[in-house]
Amino acid sequence: MKEFWWHRHWSAFVESRFHQEARDRGSVESALVLIPTLMLFMGVLQISGFFLFQTGISNFTQGKVAKAALFGSNENLDNFDVDTIALPGGGSILLGSKAESLPAISTLFLRQMKTNSTGIAIREN
Repeated sequence: MKEFWWHRHWSAFVESRFHQEARDRGSVESALVLIPTLMLFMGVLQISGFFLFQTGISNFTQGKVAKAALFGSNENLDNFDVDTIALPGGGSILLGSKAESLPAISTLFLRQMKTNSTGIAIREN
């Protein structure tokens, strides 16, 4: 059987397409691994960001309440819920609390993460 010129080109074309599909198969498998890995990374980022945010808000609240107790005025505590408990020997305990919500980094969590922080200080008269 005589081989035509187009047969050689056609077989080269089919062979190159077959090898191209074999090379593309690796990129699909890579995407199937990459998507869950990205979701895991974003979840860990959201949770670690929440704990960092919670620690920062707690430190901020404690600092504001301690500063108000030290200087004897509550004007820095505008956005706080402030309770004052009188002590029998003089002075008072100052309690300040604040509720904050973390801005969403990703859409993995359907509800917004919220935290309550409380600061306590003793005000001496």
